Amino acid sequence: MNKPLVSVIVPVYKVEDYLDKCVKSIVAQTYENLEIILVDDGSPDNCPSMCDSWAQKDSRIKVIHKENGGVSSARNSALDAAAGDYICFVDSDDFIEPNAVGYMLENIGDADVIQCSFSYDCLDGRTENCDISEEELCADDAARALITDRVRPEVWGKLYSAHLFSDIRFDGSKKYGEDLYINYFLMKRAGKLISRNVCLYHYTCRESDSATSHYMTDSRAGLYKITGAMAENEKDSPLYEACVYRHTRILFATLSRIILGEKEFYDKYFDVIVKEILAYRRDILKNKRLGLKFKISVLMLSLSPKLFEKFNRKFRQCS
Repeated sequence: MNKPLVSVIVPVYKVEDYLDKCVKSIVAQTYENLEIILVDDGSPDNCPSMCDSWAQKDSRIKVIHKENGGVSSARNSALDAAAGDYICFVDSDDFIEPNAVGYMLENIGDADVIQCSFSYDCLDGRTENCDISEEELCADDAARALITDRVRPEVWGKLYSAHLFSDIRFDGSKKYGEDLYINYFLMKRAGKLISRNVCLYHYTCRESDSATSHYMTDSRAGLYKITGAMAENEKDSPLYEACVYRHTRILFATLSRIILGEKEFYDKYFDVIVKEILAYRRDILKNKRLGLKFKISVLMLSLSPKLFEKFNRKFRQCS
């Protein structure tokens, strides 16, 4: 029986301390029919030569060297070159269990996507397992689960049928939340998604990792544009309520960080975020998924943004 080819895509940039562990975990997979694509995204360290060295050791490894364009650009380069029946993404500072690809392939069945649970692995030795619900979802249910955060937004820790990417690529203009944005389109296309609560992926938490910190950045502040675009796309669909729910939560989380953060981001984003929240005021107030605190908050913002700011600061100080 023919074994499906699985393309494992690894974007590589300034990870020379982690790359070997990552690639070793992929090369050591119990399922061996792999195409391993390492994309050197113009890394200025030893990563380019490390990638080439790995390609010499294992014929399944292909290396793409390109000018730096960001993780979305690197992943797109690999997608354009991939020949697999299935696609799997691994970040180059992370690693996977030996049976990761084999387990997902055995359990994907007639689904287009399977996701498994993962762990946060800290450099000081601490680990935190992130469990997920075991379920099978079809079409709009998978998209709704993603929007409401029941399906993880990351592309890693999943196995995708390659046909989903026939005309879908990562948006290079999105510097934060690019995984959520592409998964939104992929889940809408997928006929079926399967979730299994088996830890197969290890996410490495670095001290400088902005993805796990709480400080504000321009990229993080821009996440509301992604959830806003999703809401606008679903304006007349059954998914709209779920999109407003996610968009509202992102907006208020961003607003809180701005209020408590550096003046630079307050001056740049406070009025913009408030305006965006008020633009969705009616939809927020009638949204059944959103709790009372969000509805009180939007009413307070309608009356006085400064009053909301003072209340938020005082509440945070007391909590």
